[in-house]
Amino acid sequence: MISVIKIMEGIYFIRQNNPVHPLSTSNGFLITPSAIKGGNNTDFQESLLLDVNIEEVGWISLRNFCYDSDIPLPTKLIMSHCHLDHSSHVHLFVEIFGGQVYAPAPEVPVILEENGFFEVYQIHEMNEFPDLMDSYHHLKYEILQFGTIPERKVTPYHIGTVFNYDTIKIETIPLTSHSPGHVGFRIDTPHNEIRIFHNSCLGLDQSEIESKDGPPKDGFGPWYGFKASKLNSYLKDIDKSEEILQDCDILTSSHGIIYYKSRFKMRPIHGKTDFVRTLPESSELESPFEYMNRKIHERETKIVSALEKLGFQKTDIPNILKSEQTLRNLLDMDLIYSKYRIPSKQLAAYKFWERYLIINNLKHLTTQ
Repeated sequence: MISVIKIMEGIYFIRQNNPVHPLSTSNGFLITPSAIKGGNNTDFQESLLLDVNIEEVGWISLRNFCYDSDIPLPTKLIMSHCHLDHSSHVHLFVEIFGGQVYAPAPEVPVILEENGFFEVYQIHEMNEFPDLMDSYHHLKYEILQFGTIPERKVTPYHIGTVFNYDTIKIETIPLTSHSPGHVGFRIDTPHNEIRIFHNSCLGLDQSEIESKDGPPKDGFGPWYGFKASKLNSYLKDIDKSEEILQDCDILTSSHGIIYYKSRFKMRPIHGKTDFVRTLPESSELESPFEYMNRKIHERETKIVSALEKLGFQKTDIPNILKSEQTLRNLLDMDLIYSKYRIPSKQLAAYKFWERYLIINNLKHLTTQ
């Protein structure tokens, strides 16, 4: 089932509740023709989705919501990138709604080709992780039930593209430290009534609010578990996001809660409501961007402590990066993922991701 939050007339935030796996879904937007004042644009007579990836029960729930609310069914889905949590069930959108998928050009092979994931994200470490392919296929096909999409149903777009629909403008913002095609979305609504910044999967993944005045529950935080990820660039993307929000009213993400400036009132339509809160205005409260920086800093602190237990100092990091044995020792210390909790068939994939999370933190530590 899904939760639906009405942001304003014609714009809804969509979130699936209780997915089968943490990598199974991503939150996003349903934008309907009623968001367009006058609604006379023939290109916007159907609804549009941004960054939505939900399981089959979620797609059916969304279709029923549209029927019950007299909303035209969505015929376009604009993806922020093609990691499994954003792409695994997009084929069902094509099958159920007959829609067209728009994906950032650098990552299109992920949703068109069986092993496009390995090509796009430059995964070649089969010697270090001989079970990686089997682990990935188990996670992708057996757990997430990923399906490829017919090429004719996929339209690549360039990073930085602006989608204009009458008075709705959707700008794709490069945030490529997370993934080579990863973008955020800045949504300008009619007459700039509300400006929304969706920072996609950059790491703003705090979850439900445990008490009215208390902090949100921590999530995993920023993810940079591929070879091409550079932590210096990631920190710059976090700063860029903070700057963009200064001119926006609402901050959303693919996996976290909705932050809004206090003058806005959003109306829950369906499902849970424990992931909506006002943006912290006091400097004494942690901002979403301070949260992302803190999660990175906590990882680095843990890695430095682990190095000390192994008898190393920060000055040894250049040599550590050349030592597969030391990297394996760090990997065995469960610094990032609690690997004893991960099902055995998925373990190789998580070990691979953790290896590069550690490597990218180590590389960043050498610049400090």
